[in-house]
Amino acid sequence: MTSMPMKQAGFTLLELLISIAIFAVLSAACYQLFNYSSGSKVILTAAWDRLNTIQRAKAILEQDFLHVVARPIRDEDGDEEYALIGGKQFEDESDLITFSRQGWKNLTQLSRSTLQRVGYAFEEGALIRYYWNDIDLLVAAEPTEYTILDEINTMNIKFLYKKKWIDQWPPTDKSSIEFSHILPNAIHLKLDHKYYGVLDWYFLSYASNNSLLDQNQGQQQTHTSRESSQQNSAPSSPVVSNSESMKGSSK
Repeated sequence: MTSMPMKQAGFTLLELLISIAIFAVLSAACYQLFNYSSGSKVILTAAWDRLNTIQRAKAILEQDFLHVVARPIRDEDGDEEYALIGGKQFEDESDLITFSRQGWKNLTQLSRSTLQRVGYAFEEGALIRYYWNDIDLLVAAEPTEYTILDEINTMNIKFLYKKKWIDQWPPTDKSSIEFSHILPNAIHLKLDHKYYGVLDWYFLSYASNNSLLDQNQGQQQTHTSRESSQQNSAPSSPVVSNSESMKGSSK
């Protein structure tokens, strides 16, 4: 008997070409998906970092303005300078505000005051914070400065005084000593950010917080005094003596 030859199984050339084509299409699709995911991650990370930077800058500003104190300083010539100067009072348009603040922590126990002279400036699209180690600038010293926010198109500052927003502090000429110990009620920073558009930030000053606290305490004291006066003015119930009650019972 002659044996039948076994038929060999395999892929034809056409099948191989089709398989390679399908594999190439799937590989290209996976590469595009991976590339898109990587790009989205980079964009989201950059947006998250920008948002964190904005929130951190606002927190720094809020802490500074909440600790503003009405403490004038002495400049290099020994002349008294306002506790707070801002807006159009500066000759340099890049300067926004300079003020005295309290609560400067001294973790290393250095021989310095807890008061600090702080300022902000807007230069080349960046909000810069600077400060001096000494509250009084009797000795010429360069301040320490660092950028807290960038990518800003425009920026301006206003101050709330007597229920009106003004673009400089003090409201009058700097030669007047009337406002050397007076602080604005609030501060408004308006900035146009490159990615987030117009941002309006409002900050209450330390003096404004104290005045609001005094008003609340005064209202509570007034309310308490009214309640006590109403209780004192209320008619009291008649008091029956023991003798009268005994007479009534005997009858």
